[in-house]
Amino acid sequence: MKNIILSLILCNGLLLNAQRLEPVEISGTEFVAIPYFDTEKTGDSESGIKFINTATGEIKQAILPKDNHVARLEHVKIESLGIDKIVVIIQNEGKSVIVKGTRQSQLSVYSVNGTLEKNIILDAEVGRDLIVNNVTGRLVLISFKGSKFAPEHKQEEIIYDLRTNSIIPSK
Repeated sequence: MKNIILSLILCNGLLLNAQRLEPVEISGTEFVAIPYFDTEKTGDSESGIKFINTATGEIKQAILPKDNHVARLEHVKIESLGIDKIVVIIQNEGKSVIVKGTRQSQLSVYSVNGTLEKNIILDAEVGRDLIVNNVTGRLVLISFKGSKFAPEHKQEEIIYDLRTNSIIPSK
């Protein structure tokens, strides 16, 4: 029994480490963005993003709600369009967010110093997939609506304009 418990603990630790995201240097600035996952507080977990000013040592922390974690963190810089933002895809693993068989995800957009510019709760499960078009300044997220095993499960694309901080309706 002890061996089984020890094996489960080790496997859980390996899975958490495998999901850990790399820190992101915010090029052209003194900032770095670091996603974190902390389990030391009273057995509960806390996750979020730390924006660290490497020149001053100042840390700005964006704490995510319980059961949320950073699935993707990306610096998007398009000088020709004046775009310099941090794009974050947040997934929720809690049972309370399942809407009609679909887990909700969030798209959060931050300035390079860690100020939240936009937070959109998506009525769809968004994976880690996103692509940015450097000509238009828009990003495309690939989402899934409906349960993975239900007949109505389908892929949808969400287009987000980084200049206007708004979702562009699909046609």
